[in-house]
Amino acid sequence: MCVICYIPKEAKEPKKEDLLAMWNKNPHGAGIMWRTENQVSFSKGYMDFNNFYRDFLIIKRDYNFECAV
Repeated sequence: MCVICYIPKEAKEPKKEDLLAMWNKNPHGAGIMWRTENQVSFSKGYMDFNNFYRDFLIIKRDYNFECAV
């Protein structure tokens, strides 16, 4: 079953443990969608949690984009 987590722009990112728990509930991989000023972008097909988490931190922590995972 899909698990979706919306993270507003100014919200702190979820804890790694929480994202891992969501990951473990869905064996079909993950994706990230984020919104910049002018467009919505996405990256999908993550089958490795560490790759997903690395990219998530770049999108949320480094750029502070509004996103959904």
